[in-house]
Amino acid sequence: MKPTIAVEVSRSLLVFLLSFGLVCLFGGADDAVSQASGPVKQPVVAALPEALFIMYPPQNAIDIIVARQTAEQGKPIVVRGRVGGAPAPISDNRAIFLVSDFQLPLCNPACGCPTPWDACCQPRDMIMANVATIQIADSAGRPLKANLKGVHGLSPMAEVVVKGTVARKDRSSLLVNAQHIYVKPSPQ
Repeated sequence: MKPTIAVEVSRSLLVFLLSFGLVCLFGGADDAVSQASGPVKQPVVAALPEALFIMYPPQNAIDIIVARQTAEQGKPIVVRGRVGGAPAPISDNRAIFLVSDFQLPLCNPACGCPTPWDACCQPRDMIMANVATIQIADSAGRPLKANLKGVHGLSPMAEVVVKGTVARKDRSSLLVNAQHIYVKPSPQ
């Protein structure tokens, strides 16, 4: 069954508001305001840590759903999942992306869904309960100004294992500062 136009519009609005909220939360709003009110500035792109992407998955990884229940702020963590949970799960201008639990059902591409990784066929609360935000942060805890799309194969639906530290954990979110990211090679 195809969603109605009102549902599609509300989903699009929700995605926009969530994305804008993340940009504001992580300090990108000043860039958007300065670009809208003055000359276009080229963004400063930070260098990613050299040992960020690794060849082998870290041991003792737990699923996102388990991490959401057991993680402790400030503690080390190793999580595994699939890049997804939103139509654009990898930020264009910050080193930040969403990882969803493998148990979060993907949308069926046969039904015409162009972004099956966003799980848009599932209720919003189910999506939110099954995702974690991963960031590569600077010394102040803000995500680096960098685009991770395609870096070492990082793309929607890529399977990843992330080793890092829990930066924030509350009832509605899990934020991990990544130190190492393993991207499972896609089958050829």
